[in-house]
Amino acid sequence: MGLTGPQGPQGVPGSQGVSGSQGLPGSQGVPGSQGVAGPQGAVGPQGPTGPQGPQGLTGQTGSQGADGPQGPQGLTGPTGPQGPDGPQGPQGPTGAAGPQGPAGPQGPIGATGAQGPQGSQGATGATGATGATGATGPQGPAGPAGAQGLTGPQGPAGATGPQGAAGATGPQGPTGPAGTSSAREVYRDGNQLLATTDTVVATMSNVPTGSYAISAKTIVEPVTIATGDGSYRVFCTLDAGGGVIDRAEESRSEHIPTLGMQVTQTFAATGTIVLRCRSTEPANARVSKIVAVKVDSVTRTAVSG
Repeated sequence: MGLTGPQGPQGVPGSQGVSGSQGLPGSQGVPGSQGVAGPQGAVGPQGPTGPQGPQGLTGQTGSQGADGPQGPQGLTGPTGPQGPDGPQGPQGPTGAAGPQGPAGPQGPIGATGAQGPQGSQGATGATGATGATGATGPQGPAGPAGAQGLTGPQGPAGATGPQGAAGATGPQGPTGPAGTSSAREVYRDGNQLLATTDTVVATMSNVPTGSYAISAKTIVEPVTIATGDGSYRVFCTLDAGGGVIDRAEESRSEHIPTLGMQVTQTFAATGTIVLRCRSTEPANARVSKIVAVKVDSVTRTAVSG
Protein backbone atom coordinates (compact mmCIF):
# COMPACT_ATOMS: atom_id res chain seq x y z
CA MET A 1 0.00 0.00 0.00
CA GLY A 2 1.47 3.38 -1.01
CA LEU A 3 1.60 6.55 1.11
CA THR A 4 -1.71 8.29 1.42
CA GLY A 5 -1.68 11.50 -0.60
CA PRO A 6 -3.39 14.74 0.35
CA GLN A 7 -7.07 15.03 -0.40
CA GLY A 8 -7.82 16.98 -3.61
CA PRO A 9 -10.60 19.51 -4.05
CA GLN A 10 -14.08 18.23 -4.57
CA GLY A 11 -15.03 18.59 -8.22
CA VAL A 12 -18.40 19.53 -9.51
CA PRO A 13 -20.42 16.43 -10.02
CA GLY A 14 -20.89 15.68 -13.71
CA SER A 15 -23.45 13.61 -15.39
CA GLN A 16 -22.80 9.97 -15.38
CA GLY A 17 -21.30 8.84 -18.65
CA VAL A 18 -21.34 5.52 -20.24
CA SER A 19 -18.90 3.11 -18.71
CA GLY A 20 -15.99 2.58 -21.03
CA SER A 21 -13.87 -0.46 -21.30
CA GLN A 22 -11.14 -0.82 -18.73
CA GLY A 23 -7.85 0.42 -20.01
CA LEU A 24 -4.44 -0.81 -19.08
CA PRO A 25 -3.08 0.32 -15.71
CA GLY A 26 -0.95 3.39 -16.11
CA SER A 27 2.24 3.95 -14.19
CA GLN A 28 1.85 5.75 -10.93
CA GLY A 29 2.71 9.39 -11.15
CA VAL A 30 4.68 11.44 -8.67
CA PRO A 31 2.44 12.65 -5.86
CA GLY A 32 1.55 16.28 -6.31
CA SER A 33 1.66 18.90 -3.64
CA GLN A 34 -1.40 19.27 -1.50
CA GLY A 35 -3.76 21.86 -2.83
CA VAL A 36 -5.91 24.23 -0.86
CA ALA A 37 -8.99 22.50 0.48
CA GLY A 38 -12.05 23.52 -1.53
CA PRO A 39 -15.57 23.78 -0.26
CA GLN A 40 -17.42 20.59 0.38
CA GLY A 41 -19.43 19.76 -2.76
CA ALA A 42 -22.65 17.92 -2.87
CA VAL A 43 -22.46 14.21 -2.84
CA GLY A 44 -22.88 12.82 -6.33
CA PRO A 45 -24.33 9.49 -7.14
CA GLN A 46 -22.03 6.59 -6.59
CA GLY A 47 -20.39 5.37 -9.72
CA PRO A 48 -19.75 1.77 -10.53
CA THR A 49 -16.88 0.07 -8.77
CA GLY A 50 -13.75 0.21 -10.87
CA PRO A 51 -11.34 -2.62 -11.18
CA GLN A 52 -8.86 -3.09 -8.34
CA GLY A 53 -5.53 -1.48 -9.04
CA PRO A 54 -2.15 -3.00 -8.31
CA GLN A 55 -0.91 -3.06 -4.70
CA GLY A 56 1.04 0.04 -3.84
CA LEU A 57 4.40 0.21 -2.05
CA THR A 58 4.61 -0.44 1.73
CA GLY A 59 4.08 2.83 3.59
CA GLN A 60 6.27 4.08 6.47
CA THR A 61 5.55 2.99 10.02
CA GLY A 62 3.08 5.37 11.67
CA SER A 63 3.80 7.17 14.95
CA GLN A 64 3.14 5.27 18.19
CA GLY A 65 -0.41 5.55 19.40
CA ALA A 66 -1.41 6.90 22.78
CA ASP A 67 -1.11 4.61 25.86
CA GLY A 68 -4.13 2.39 26.40
CA PRO A 69 -6.13 2.49 29.62
CA GLN A 70 -4.54 0.89 32.70
CA GLY A 71 -5.33 -2.81 33.04
CA PRO A 72 -6.99 -4.28 36.13
CA GLN A 73 -4.83 -4.93 39.23
CA GLY A 74 -3.14 -8.35 39.24
CA LEU A 75 -3.77 -11.05 41.83
CA THR A 76 -2.04 -10.75 45.23
CA GLY A 77 1.22 -12.75 45.29
CA PRO A 78 2.03 -15.29 48.06
CA THR A 79 3.29 -13.96 51.41
CA GLY A 80 7.12 -13.68 51.52
CA PRO A 81 9.24 -15.25 54.30
CA GLN A 82 9.47 -13.39 57.60
CA GLY A 83 12.45 -11.05 57.81
CA PRO A 84 15.06 -11.25 60.63
CA ASP A 85 14.27 -9.68 64.00
CA GLY A 86 15.16 -6.02 64.25
CA PRO A 87 17.55 -4.71 66.95
CA GLN A 88 16.15 -4.39 70.46
CA GLY A 89 14.66 -1.01 71.17
CA PRO A 90 15.75 1.16 74.11
CA GLN A 91 14.34 0.31 77.52
CA GLY A 92 11.07 2.03 78.23
CA PRO A 93 10.64 4.37 81.20
CA THR A 94 9.96 2.83 84.60
CA GLY A 95 6.25 2.45 85.23
CA ALA A 96 4.49 4.12 88.11
CA ALA A 97 4.59 2.31 91.46
CA GLY A 98 1.65 -0.06 91.92
CA PRO A 99 -0.80 0.33 94.79
CA GLN A 100 0.25 -1.01 98.19
CA GLY A 101 -0.77 -4.63 98.71
CA PRO A 102 -3.00 -5.69 101.59
CA ALA A 103 -1.46 -6.23 105.03
CA GLY A 104 -0.14 -9.76 105.63
CA PRO A 105 -1.61 -12.04 108.29
CA GLN A 106 -0.64 -11.40 111.91
CA GLY A 107 2.45 -13.32 113.00
CA PRO A 108 2.33 -15.89 115.85
CA ILE A 109 2.40 -14.65 119.45
CA GLY A 110 5.93 -14.56 120.85
CA ALA A 111 7.01 -16.75 123.76
CA THR A 112 6.10 -15.56 127.23
CA GLY A 113 8.99 -13.84 128.96
CA ALA A 114 10.42 -15.15 132.25
CA GLN A 115 8.59 -14.05 135.39
CA GLY A 116 10.26 -11.18 137.23
CA PRO A 117 11.23 -11.46 140.91
CA GLN A 118 8.52 -10.93 143.49
CA GLY A 119 8.44 -7.42 144.99
CA SER A 120 8.98 -6.89 148.72
CA GLN A 121 5.91 -6.96 150.93
CA GLY A 122 4.65 -3.58 152.08
CA ALA A 123 4.30 -2.69 155.80
CA THR A 124 1.12 -3.83 157.54
CA GLY A 125 -1.27 -0.95 158.29
CA ALA A 126 -2.83 -0.39 161.77
CA THR A 127 -6.02 -2.27 162.43
CA GLY A 128 -9.05 0.06 162.65
CA ALA A 129 -11.87 -0.31 165.12
CA THR A 130 -14.51 -2.81 164.19
CA GLY A 131 -17.74 -1.02 163.21
CA ALA A 132 -21.23 -2.33 163.50
CA THR A 133 -22.27 -4.67 160.80
CA GLY A 134 -24.56 -2.86 158.37
CA ALA A 135 -27.19 -4.35 156.18
CA THR A 136 -25.94 -6.01 153.05
CA GLY A 137 -26.59 -3.75 150.06
CA PRO A 138 -27.25 -4.91 146.52
CA GLN A 139 -24.22 -5.81 144.48
CA GLY A 140 -23.08 -2.94 142.32
CA PRO A 141 -22.08 -3.25 138.70
CA ALA A 142 -18.54 -4.41 137.94
CA GLY A 143 -16.09 -1.57 137.51
CA PRO A 144 -13.96 -1.15 134.38
CA ALA A 145 -10.78 -3.20 134.17
CA GLY A 146 -7.73 -1.39 135.44
CA ALA A 147 -4.74 -0.60 133.25
CA GLN A 148 -2.09 -3.35 132.89
CA GLY A 149 0.89 -2.83 135.14
CA LEU A 150 4.47 -2.41 133.89
CA THR A 151 6.46 -5.54 132.98
CA GLY A 152 8.89 -6.46 135.71
CA PRO A 153 12.66 -6.74 134.97
CA GLN A 154 13.96 -9.98 133.47
CA GLY A 155 15.11 -12.55 136.00
CA PRO A 156 18.65 -13.99 136.02
CA ALA A 157 19.55 -16.72 133.52
CA GLY A 158 18.94 -20.28 134.67
CA ALA A 159 21.69 -22.83 135.23
CA THR A 160 23.14 -24.63 132.16
CA GLY A 161 21.30 -27.86 131.44
CA PRO A 162 23.05 -31.24 131.21
CA GLN A 163 24.97 -32.10 128.05
CA GLY A 164 22.92 -33.86 125.39
CA ALA A 165 23.65 -37.36 124.18
CA ALA A 166 26.42 -37.79 121.59
CA GLY A 167 25.19 -37.79 117.98
CA ALA A 168 25.56 -40.75 115.64
CA THR A 169 28.98 -41.29 114.04
CA GLY A 170 29.21 -39.68 110.61
CA PRO A 171 30.23 -41.63 107.48
CA GLN A 172 33.92 -42.29 106.90
CA GLY A 173 35.61 -39.62 104.79
CA PRO A 174 37.44 -40.43 101.54
CA THR A 175 40.94 -41.89 101.69
CA GLY A 176 43.59 -39.19 101.66
CA PRO A 177 46.40 -39.06 99.09
CA ALA A 178 49.30 -41.48 99.49
CA GLY A 179 52.27 -40.20 101.46
CA THR A 180 55.80 -39.88 100.15
CA SER A 181 57.06 -43.00 102.03
CA SER A 182 56.95 -46.50 100.53
CA ALA A 183 58.78 -49.76 101.22
CA ARG A 184 60.17 -52.53 99.02
CA GLU A 185 61.50 -55.96 100.10
CA VAL A 186 63.32 -58.83 98.44
CA TYR A 187 63.82 -62.10 100.31
CA ARG A 188 65.46 -65.51 99.85
CA ASP A 189 64.39 -68.22 102.26
CA GLY A 190 66.48 -71.02 100.71
CA ASN A 191 70.15 -71.82 101.37
CA GLN A 192 73.10 -70.12 99.72
CA LEU A 193 76.36 -71.99 100.23
CA LEU A 194 79.07 -69.51 101.28
CA ALA A 195 82.65 -69.66 100.06
CA THR A 196 85.71 -68.20 101.77
CA THR A 197 85.35 -65.20 99.42
CA ASP A 198 82.36 -62.80 99.15
CA THR A 199 79.31 -64.66 97.83
CA VAL A 200 76.09 -62.91 96.67
CA VAL A 201 73.23 -63.88 98.98
CA ALA A 202 70.43 -61.49 97.85
CA THR A 203 70.07 -58.65 95.30
CA MET A 204 67.51 -55.83 94.99
CA SER A 205 67.68 -54.57 91.38
CA ASN A 206 66.13 -51.56 89.59
CA VAL A 207 65.77 -49.38 92.67
CA PRO A 208 64.08 -46.10 91.52
CA THR A 209 65.73 -42.75 92.13
CA GLY A 210 65.22 -41.23 95.57
CA SER A 211 66.37 -41.48 99.19
CA TYR A 212 66.12 -44.77 101.13
CA ALA A 213 66.62 -46.24 104.59
CA ILE A 214 67.99 -49.75 103.85
CA SER A 215 68.30 -52.79 106.12
CA ALA A 216 69.31 -56.43 105.56
CA LYS A 217 69.64 -59.63 107.59
CA THR A 218 70.60 -63.28 107.14
CA ILE A 219 71.01 -66.43 109.24
CA VAL A 220 74.29 -68.35 108.78
CA GLU A 221 74.43 -72.04 109.66
CA PRO A 222 77.69 -74.06 109.36
CA VAL A 223 77.73 -77.23 107.30
CA THR A 224 80.69 -78.84 109.10
CA ILE A 225 83.13 -77.69 111.75
CA ALA A 226 86.63 -78.38 110.49
CA THR A 227 88.83 -76.24 112.71
CA GLY A 228 90.52 -77.71 115.72
CA ASP A 229 88.66 -75.60 118.31
CA GLY A 230 85.28 -75.94 116.53
CA SER A 231 84.89 -72.20 115.80
CA TYR A 232 84.36 -70.35 112.54
CA ARG A 233 84.01 -66.72 111.39
CA VAL A 234 81.35 -65.14 109.16
CA PHE A 235 81.61 -61.75 107.37
CA CYS A 236 78.65 -60.02 105.60
CA THR A 237 78.38 -56.68 103.74
CA LEU A 238 75.37 -54.60 102.63
CA ASP A 239 76.41 -52.62 99.54
CA ALA A 240 74.11 -49.79 98.34
CA GLY A 241 76.55 -48.52 95.69
CA GLY A 242 78.63 -45.38 95.61
CA GLY A 243 80.85 -46.62 98.43
CA VAL A 244 77.96 -46.86 100.92
CA ILE A 245 78.60 -50.19 102.72
CA ASP A 246 77.70 -51.64 106.12
CA ARG A 247 79.43 -54.74 107.56
CA ALA A 248 78.60 -57.43 110.12
CA GLU A 249 80.87 -60.09 111.56
CA GLU A 250 80.33 -63.08 113.84
CA SER A 251 82.65 -65.68 115.43
CA ARG A 252 80.77 -68.81 116.56
CA SER A 253 81.48 -72.36 117.57
CA GLU A 254 78.13 -73.98 118.28
CA HIS A 255 75.57 -71.17 117.80
CA ILE A 256 73.83 -70.16 114.57
CA PRO A 257 74.31 -66.38 114.17
CA THR A 258 71.89 -63.85 112.68
CA LEU A 259 73.63 -60.86 111.08
CA GLY A 260 71.91 -57.51 110.47
CA MET A 261 73.06 -54.39 108.59
CA GLN A 262 71.66 -50.90 107.89
CA VAL A 263 72.60 -48.03 105.54
CA THR A 264 71.03 -44.91 103.99
CA GLN A 265 71.49 -43.94 100.37
CA THR A 266 70.19 -41.43 97.81
CA PHE A 267 70.06 -42.79 94.25
CA ALA A 268 70.45 -40.15 91.52
CA ALA A 269 69.69 -42.89 88.96
CA THR A 270 68.25 -46.41 89.07
CA GLY A 271 70.40 -48.40 91.51
CA THR A 272 71.16 -51.88 92.91
CA ILE A 273 71.52 -53.11 96.52
CA VAL A 274 73.52 -56.33 97.20
CA LEU A 275 73.94 -58.51 100.33
CA ARG A 276 77.19 -60.58 100.29
CA CYS A 277 78.66 -62.99 102.86
CA ARG A 278 81.72 -65.28 103.29
CA SER A 279 82.69 -67.89 105.87
CA THR A 280 85.97 -69.44 107.05
CA GLU A 281 84.25 -72.83 107.09
CA PRO A 282 81.52 -74.26 104.80
CA ALA A 283 78.21 -72.64 105.80
CA ASN A 284 74.79 -71.77 104.37
CA ALA A 285 73.07 -68.37 104.47
CA ARG A 286 69.29 -68.70 104.71
CA VAL A 287 66.14 -66.64 105.45
CA SER A 288 67.88 -63.61 103.93
CA LYS A 289 66.18 -60.31 103.02
CA ILE A 290 66.79 -56.70 101.98
CA VAL A 291 64.24 -53.93 102.85
CA ALA A 292 64.40 -50.42 101.31
CA VAL A 293 62.07 -47.73 102.73
CA LYS A 294 61.73 -44.60 100.56
CA VAL A 295 61.89 -41.34 102.54
CA ASP A 296 61.90 -37.62 101.73
CA SER A 297 65.63 -37.22 102.30
CA VAL A 298 68.58 -38.76 104.17
CA THR A 299 71.67 -37.34 105.86
CA ARG A 300 74.85 -39.34 106.56
CA THR A 301 77.28 -37.70 108.98
CA ALA A 302 80.58 -39.17 110.17
CA VAL A 303 81.25 -38.63 113.89
CA SER A 304 84.28 -39.27 116.14
CA GLY A 305 82.43 -40.32 119.25
